[in-house]
Amino acid sequence: MSAALHREELEVQDAFASDIAFEREPSFVARLGAEVFGSFLLVFVGVGLAVYAVELNVGALGVTLGIGLALMAGLATVGHVSGHFNPAVTLGSAMAGRTAWLDVLPLWLSQLVGGAIAAGALFFTIPASVFGSGKFLDSSRALMGRAANGFDTHAPLHSAPKAEFYEQFLGQGATLGQISDAVNAGELVLPAWPTVPLVSALFIEVIATALFVGIFLAVTGKIVRSVNTPLVVGLAFTMLLLVTTPFTNGGLNPARSFASALFAQPWALGQLWLFFAAPLLGAAIAGLVYRLAIVPTAPLETSDAYDDTPVEVNEEDIPLVEETVNANDVVVEEEGDDTTKSPYGPGSDDERPSSGFSTPL
Repeated sequence: MSAALHREELEVQDAFASDIAFEREPSFVARLGAEVFGSFLLVFVGVGLAVYAVELNVGALGVTLGIGLALMAGLATVGHVSGHFNPAVTLGSAMAGRTAWLDVLPLWLSQLVGGAIAAGALFFTIPASVFGSGKFLDSSRALMGRAANGFDTHAPLHSAPKAEFYEQFLGQGATLGQISDAVNAGELVLPAWPTVPLVSALFIEVIATALFVGIFLAVTGKIVRSVNTPLVVGLAFTMLLLVTTPFTNGGLNPARSFASALFAQPWALGQLWLFFAAPLLGAAIAGLVYRLAIVPTAPLETSDAYDDTPVEVNEEDIPLVEETVNANDVVVEEEGDDTTKSPYGPGSDDERPSSGFSTPL
Protein backbone atom coordinates (compact mmCIF):
# COMPACT_ATOMS: atom_id res chain seq x y z
CA MET A 1 0.00 0.00 0.00
CA SER A 2 2.92 2.32 0.78
CA ALA A 3 4.48 1.62 -2.62
CA ALA A 4 1.15 2.40 -4.34
CA LEU A 5 0.86 5.67 -2.45
CA HIS A 6 4.39 6.64 -3.38
CA ARG A 7 3.75 5.80 -7.03
CA GLU A 8 0.65 8.02 -6.96
CA GLU A 9 2.70 10.88 -5.52
CA LEU A 10 5.26 10.49 -8.31
CA GLU A 11 2.51 10.62 -10.89
CA VAL A 12 1.37 13.94 -9.44
CA GLN A 13 4.94 15.24 -9.70
CA ASP A 14 5.28 14.04 -13.28
CA ALA A 15 1.94 15.57 -14.28
CA PHE A 16 2.93 18.90 -12.76
CA ALA A 17 6.32 18.80 -14.46
CA SER A 18 4.63 17.98 -17.77
CA ASP A 19 2.29 20.96 -17.42
CA ILE A 20 5.30 23.23 -17.00
CA ALA A 21 7.22 21.61 -19.83
CA PHE A 22 4.38 22.15 -22.30
CA GLU A 23 4.04 25.86 -21.51
CA ARG A 24 5.60 27.39 -24.61
CA GLU A 25 7.41 30.69 -24.75
CA PRO A 26 5.20 33.28 -26.54
CA SER A 27 6.37 34.13 -30.03
CA PHE A 28 7.91 37.54 -30.64
CA VAL A 29 4.98 38.47 -32.87
CA ALA A 30 2.62 37.67 -30.00
CA ARG A 31 4.69 39.87 -27.69
CA LEU A 32 4.50 42.75 -30.16
CA GLY A 33 0.75 42.29 -30.43
CA ALA A 34 0.41 42.31 -26.65
CA GLU A 35 2.35 45.59 -26.49
CA VAL A 36 0.12 47.18 -29.14
CA PHE A 37 -2.98 46.09 -27.24
CA GLY A 38 -1.72 47.20 -23.84
CA SER A 39 -0.52 50.58 -25.08
CA PHE A 40 -3.79 51.15 -26.92
CA LEU A 41 -5.76 50.37 -23.77
CA LEU A 42 -3.65 52.67 -21.58
CA VAL A 43 -3.83 55.63 -23.96
CA PHE A 44 -7.47 55.16 -24.85
CA VAL A 45 -8.50 55.22 -21.19
CA GLY A 46 -5.91 57.70 -19.90
CA VAL A 47 -6.10 60.28 -22.68
CA GLY A 48 -9.84 59.82 -23.04
CA LEU A 49 -10.42 60.61 -19.37
CA ALA A 50 -8.01 63.57 -19.46
CA VAL A 51 -9.66 65.07 -22.54
CA TYR A 52 -13.15 64.94 -21.05
CA ALA A 53 -12.18 65.40 -17.38
CA VAL A 54 -13.98 68.74 -17.10
CA GLU A 55 -17.17 67.52 -18.74
CA LEU A 56 -17.13 64.29 -16.71
CA ASN A 57 -16.14 66.14 -13.52
CA VAL A 58 -13.68 63.39 -12.61
CA GLY A 59 -10.66 65.49 -11.65
CA ALA A 60 -7.04 64.40 -11.42
CA LEU A 61 -7.83 61.56 -9.03
CA GLY A 62 -10.38 60.08 -11.39
CA VAL A 63 -8.04 60.31 -14.38
CA THR A 64 -5.06 58.73 -12.62
CA LEU A 65 -7.20 56.01 -11.06
CA GLY A 66 -8.65 55.19 -14.46
CA ILE A 67 -5.16 54.86 -15.93
CA GLY A 68 -4.11 52.62 -13.05
CA LEU A 69 -7.14 50.39 -13.56
CA ALA A 70 -6.44 50.20 -17.29
CA LEU A 71 -2.87 49.13 -16.55
CA MET A 72 -4.13 46.44 -14.16
CA ALA A 73 -6.54 45.15 -16.80
CA GLY A 74 -3.85 45.09 -19.48
CA LEU A 75 -1.40 43.21 -17.28
CA ALA A 76 -4.04 40.71 -16.18
CA THR A 77 -5.06 40.12 -19.81
CA VAL A 78 -1.79 39.87 -21.74
CA GLY A 79 0.86 40.20 -19.03
CA HIS A 80 1.74 36.51 -19.42
CA VAL A 81 2.73 37.32 -23.02
CA SER A 82 4.30 40.76 -22.61
CA GLY A 83 3.38 43.49 -20.16
CA HIS A 84 5.53 46.59 -20.64
CA PHE A 85 3.16 48.98 -22.50
CA ASN A 86 5.78 51.66 -21.91
CA PRO A 87 9.14 52.33 -23.61
CA ALA A 88 10.61 53.27 -20.23
CA VAL A 89 9.73 49.88 -18.77
CA THR A 90 11.23 48.14 -21.81
CA LEU A 91 14.49 50.06 -21.43
CA GLY A 92 14.61 49.36 -17.71
CA SER A 93 14.03 45.67 -18.37
CA ALA A 94 16.85 45.63 -20.92
CA MET A 95 19.19 47.41 -18.49
CA ALA A 96 18.30 44.81 -15.88
CA GLY A 97 19.22 42.01 -18.28
CA ARG A 98 15.68 40.70 -18.65
CA THR A 99 14.94 41.87 -22.21
CA ALA A 100 17.22 41.34 -25.20
CA TRP A 101 18.57 44.58 -26.63
CA LEU A 102 17.59 43.45 -30.12
CA ASP A 103 13.97 43.38 -28.96
CA VAL A 104 13.93 46.91 -27.58
CA LEU A 105 13.31 48.89 -30.78
CA PRO A 106 10.51 46.60 -32.09
CA LEU A 107 8.81 46.75 -28.68
CA TRP A 108 9.11 50.53 -28.61
CA LEU A 109 7.61 50.78 -32.08
CA SER A 110 4.67 48.56 -31.06
CA GLN A 111 4.01 50.73 -28.02
CA LEU A 112 4.14 53.96 -30.02
CA VAL A 113 1.84 52.55 -32.71
CA GLY A 114 -0.70 51.25 -30.20
CA GLY A 115 -0.78 54.59 -28.37
CA ALA A 116 -1.03 56.63 -31.57
CA ILE A 117 -3.96 54.57 -32.86
CA ALA A 118 -5.82 55.07 -29.58
CA ALA A 119 -5.20 58.84 -29.57
CA GLY A 120 -6.29 59.04 -33.20
CA ALA A 121 -9.51 57.22 -32.41
CA LEU A 122 -10.24 59.72 -29.63
CA PHE A 123 -9.28 62.74 -31.77
CA PHE A 124 -11.51 61.86 -34.70
CA THR A 125 -14.53 61.16 -32.48
CA ILE A 126 -14.51 64.42 -30.49
CA PRO A 127 -18.00 65.97 -30.72
CA ALA A 128 -17.98 69.46 -32.21
CA SER A 129 -20.23 70.66 -29.38
CA VAL A 130 -17.44 70.22 -26.83
CA PHE A 131 -15.37 73.10 -28.23
CA GLY A 132 -16.19 76.29 -30.10
CA SER A 133 -15.96 80.06 -30.19
CA GLY A 134 -17.80 80.43 -26.89
CA LYS A 135 -15.43 78.13 -25.04
CA PHE A 136 -11.87 78.44 -23.77
CA LEU A 137 -10.83 75.55 -26.03
CA ASP A 138 -11.76 76.50 -29.56
CA SER A 139 -10.57 73.42 -31.49
CA SER A 140 -10.27 69.67 -31.20
CA ARG A 141 -6.48 70.00 -30.97
CA ALA A 142 -6.86 72.41 -28.07
CA LEU A 143 -9.09 69.85 -26.38
CA MET A 144 -6.48 67.13 -26.89
CA GLY A 145 -4.02 69.52 -25.28
CA ARG A 146 -5.72 68.77 -21.96
CA ALA A 147 -4.11 65.33 -22.08
CA ALA A 148 -0.70 66.46 -23.37
CA ASN A 149 2.33 66.58 -21.11
CA GLY A 150 3.98 69.96 -20.67
CA PHE A 151 5.98 72.25 -18.43
CA ASP A 152 6.43 75.98 -17.89
CA THR A 153 3.12 77.68 -18.81
CA HIS A 154 1.71 74.40 -20.08
CA ALA A 155 1.96 72.63 -16.72
CA PRO A 156 -1.42 71.99 -15.04
CA LEU A 157 -0.33 74.20 -12.13
CA HIS A 158 -0.54 77.08 -14.63
CA SER A 159 -3.02 75.96 -17.28
CA ALA A 160 -5.77 74.67 -14.96
CA PRO A 161 -6.37 77.91 -12.98
CA LYS A 162 -5.95 79.91 -16.18
CA ALA A 163 -8.73 77.93 -17.84
CA GLU A 164 -11.00 78.43 -14.82
CA PHE A 165 -10.31 82.18 -14.88
CA TYR A 166 -11.24 82.49 -18.54
CA GLU A 167 -14.27 80.24 -18.22
CA GLN A 168 -15.94 82.58 -15.72
CA PHE A 169 -15.98 85.36 -18.33
CA LEU A 170 -16.84 83.07 -21.22
CA GLY A 171 -19.81 81.84 -19.20
CA GLN A 172 -21.08 85.42 -19.07
CA GLY A 173 -21.08 85.67 -22.87
CA ALA A 174 -17.65 87.21 -23.47
CA THR A 175 -15.36 85.94 -26.21
CA LEU A 176 -11.65 85.16 -26.06
CA GLY A 177 -10.99 88.19 -28.27
CA GLN A 178 -12.89 90.51 -25.93
CA ILE A 179 -11.01 89.13 -22.92
CA SER A 180 -7.67 89.66 -24.69
CA ASP A 181 -8.63 93.23 -25.61
CA ALA A 182 -9.57 93.94 -22.00
CA VAL A 183 -6.22 92.58 -20.81
CA ASN A 184 -4.27 94.64 -23.37
CA ALA A 185 -6.20 97.78 -22.41
CA GLY A 186 -5.45 97.25 -18.74
CA GLU A 187 -9.11 96.79 -17.89
CA LEU A 188 -8.53 93.20 -16.78
CA VAL A 189 -5.51 92.04 -14.83
CA LEU A 190 -4.49 88.42 -15.16
CA PRO A 191 -3.41 86.67 -11.94
CA ALA A 192 0.19 85.44 -11.61
CA TRP A 193 -0.36 81.72 -12.09
CA PRO A 194 2.55 79.45 -11.08
CA THR A 195 4.76 77.87 -13.72
CA VAL A 196 6.94 74.77 -13.63
CA PRO A 197 10.51 75.31 -14.88
CA LEU A 198 12.17 72.77 -17.13
CA VAL A 199 14.56 71.52 -14.42
CA SER A 200 11.71 70.80 -12.01
CA ALA A 201 9.77 68.94 -14.68
CA LEU A 202 12.87 66.95 -15.60
CA PHE A 203 13.64 65.90 -12.04
CA ILE A 204 10.06 64.95 -11.14
CA GLU A 205 9.75 62.79 -14.27
CA VAL A 206 13.13 61.08 -13.75
CA ILE A 207 12.44 60.29 -10.10
CA ALA A 208 8.86 59.09 -10.62
CA THR A 209 9.77 56.89 -13.59
CA ALA A 210 12.74 55.39 -11.77
CA LEU A 211 10.48 54.49 -8.85
CA PHE A 212 7.84 52.98 -11.10
CA VAL A 213 10.27 50.93 -13.20
CA GLY A 214 12.02 49.74 -10.05
CA ILE A 215 8.72 48.57 -8.58
CA PHE A 216 7.78 46.90 -11.86
CA LEU A 217 11.06 45.01 -12.11
CA ALA A 218 10.85 43.89 -8.50
CA VAL A 219 7.29 42.57 -8.51
CA THR A 220 7.52 40.92 -11.93
CA GLY A 221 10.83 39.24 -11.13
CA LYS A 222 11.33 35.56 -10.44
CA ILE A 223 11.69 36.05 -6.70
CA VAL A 224 8.48 37.84 -5.69
CA ARG A 225 6.20 37.38 -8.70
CA SER A 226 2.61 36.70 -7.71
CA VAL A 227 -0.98 36.89 -8.88
CA ASN A 228 -1.18 40.32 -7.20
CA THR A 229 1.37 41.82 -9.57
CA PRO A 230 -1.16 43.71 -11.78
CA LEU A 231 -2.68 45.26 -8.67
CA VAL A 232 0.67 46.38 -7.25
CA VAL A 233 1.91 47.80 -10.56
CA GLY A 234 -1.38 49.57 -11.28
CA LEU A 235 -1.58 51.17 -7.84
CA ALA A 236 2.06 52.26 -7.97
CA PHE A 237 1.48 53.92 -11.34
CA THR A 238 -1.64 55.65 -10.01
CA MET A 239 0.17 57.08 -6.97
CA LEU A 240 3.11 58.35 -9.00
CA LEU A 241 0.81 59.94 -11.58
CA LEU A 242 -1.00 61.77 -8.78
CA VAL A 243 2.32 63.27 -7.68
CA THR A 244 3.49 64.27 -11.17
CA THR A 245 0.19 65.50 -12.63
CA PRO A 246 0.39 69.07 -11.24
CA PHE A 247 3.94 69.44 -12.59
CA THR A 248 3.80 67.77 -16.02
CA ASN A 249 0.31 66.31 -16.38
CA GLY A 250 1.77 62.93 -15.46
CA GLY A 251 4.17 61.54 -18.07
CA LEU A 252 6.22 58.46 -17.05
CA ASN A 253 5.39 56.85 -20.40
CA PRO A 254 6.85 58.17 -23.69
CA ALA A 255 4.25 56.25 -25.71
CA ARG A 256 1.40 58.03 -23.94
CA SER A 257 3.18 61.43 -24.23
CA PHE A 258 3.82 60.87 -27.95
CA ALA A 259 0.24 59.82 -28.63
CA SER A 260 -1.36 62.86 -26.99
CA ALA A 261 1.18 65.34 -28.45
CA LEU A 262 0.59 63.98 -31.94
CA PHE A 263 -2.96 65.34 -31.97
CA ALA A 264 -2.56 68.35 -29.67
CA GLN A 265 -1.39 71.90 -30.38
CA PRO A 266 2.17 72.56 -31.70
CA TRP A 267 3.56 73.40 -28.24
CA ALA A 268 3.06 69.76 -27.18
CA LEU A 269 5.38 68.44 -29.89
CA GLY A 270 7.87 71.19 -29.03
CA GLN A 271 8.11 69.96 -25.41
CA LEU A 272 7.85 66.25 -26.21
CA TRP A 273 11.62 65.69 -26.05
CA LEU A 274 11.58 66.04 -22.26
CA PHE A 275 8.95 63.32 -21.90
CA PHE A 276 11.17 60.92 -23.80
CA ALA A 277 14.47 61.92 -22.20
CA ALA A 278 13.37 62.06 -18.55
CA PRO A 279 11.43 58.75 -18.36
CA LEU A 280 14.12 56.88 -20.29
CA LEU A 281 16.82 58.27 -18.01
CA GLY A 282 14.83 57.28 -14.92
CA ALA A 283 14.23 53.81 -16.35
CA ALA A 284 17.91 53.32 -17.13
CA ILE A 285 18.83 54.24 -13.56
CA ALA A 286 16.23 51.85 -12.13
CA GLY A 287 17.29 48.98 -14.40
CA LEU A 288 20.96 49.45 -13.58
CA VAL A 289 20.33 49.61 -9.83
CA TYR A 290 18.13 46.52 -10.02
CA ARG A 291 20.78 44.57 -11.89
CA LEU A 292 23.71 45.59 -9.71
CA ALA A 293 22.13 45.81 -6.27
CA ILE A 294 19.06 43.60 -6.14
CA VAL A 295 19.63 40.61 -8.41
CA PRO A 296 23.03 39.57 -6.93
CA THR A 297 21.55 39.48 -3.40
CA ALA A 298 18.48 37.43 -4.32
CA PRO A 299 18.25 33.97 -2.70
CA LEU A 300 18.89 31.51 -5.50
CA GLU A 301 16.90 28.68 -3.96
CA THR A 302 13.69 30.73 -4.18
CA SER A 303 13.73 30.41 -7.95
CA ASP A 304 13.07 26.67 -7.76
CA ALA A 305 9.32 27.36 -7.70
CA TYR A 306 9.57 28.85 -11.19
CA ASP A 307 12.07 26.40 -12.70
CA ASP A 308 10.59 25.11 -15.95
CA THR A 309 13.11 22.30 -16.41
CA PRO A 310 11.22 18.99 -16.84
CA VAL A 311 11.68 16.59 -13.93
CA GLU A 312 13.38 13.30 -14.80
CA VAL A 313 12.86 10.40 -12.45
CA ASN A 314 14.88 7.17 -12.63
CA GLU A 315 13.37 4.03 -11.13
CA GLU A 316 16.62 3.14 -9.41
CA ASP A 317 16.55 6.49 -7.57
CA ILE A 318 13.06 5.92 -6.15
CA PRO A 319 13.35 5.21 -2.41
CA LEU A 320 10.99 2.94 -0.57
CA VAL A 321 8.25 4.50 1.52
CA GLU A 322 8.17 3.24 5.08
CA GLU A 323 5.61 5.49 6.72
CA THR A 324 2.93 7.97 5.64
CA VAL A 325 2.67 11.08 7.81
CA ASN A 326 -0.17 12.90 6.03
CA ALA A 327 -1.62 13.42 2.60
CA ASN A 328 1.15 15.72 1.52
CA ASP A 329 4.25 14.49 3.37
CA VAL A 330 5.90 11.08 3.18
CA VAL A 331 8.72 9.82 5.33
CA VAL A 332 11.45 8.27 3.22
CA GLU A 333 13.98 6.00 4.87
CA GLU A 334 17.29 5.56 3.11
CA GLU A 335 20.58 4.25 4.38
CA GLY A 336 21.26 6.12 7.61
CA ASP A 337 18.91 8.98 6.71
CA ASP A 338 15.35 9.76 7.78
CA THR A 339 14.06 12.65 5.74
CA THR A 340 10.63 14.21 5.39
CA LYS A 341 10.08 15.26 1.81
CA SER A 342 7.27 17.10 0.06
CA PRO A 343 5.75 15.43 -3.02
CA TYR A 344 6.36 18.69 -4.88
CA GLY A 345 10.11 18.83 -4.46
CA PRO A 346 12.55 20.88 -2.39
CA GLY A 347 11.71 24.41 -1.36
CA SER A 348 7.98 23.92 -1.85
CA ASP A 349 6.97 24.10 1.83
CA ASP A 350 4.52 21.24 1.31
CA GLU A 351 2.44 23.20 -1.14
CA ARG A 352 2.24 22.90 -4.86
CA PRO A 353 4.20 25.87 -6.24
CA SER A 354 2.15 28.51 -8.03
CA SER A 355 3.30 29.83 -11.36
CA GLY A 356 2.02 33.27 -10.34
CA PHE A 357 1.95 36.23 -12.65
CA SER A 358 4.36 35.87 -15.51
CA THR A 359 5.67 38.59 -17.80
CA PRO A 360 8.23 37.41 -20.36
CA LEU A 361 10.98 39.97 -20.03
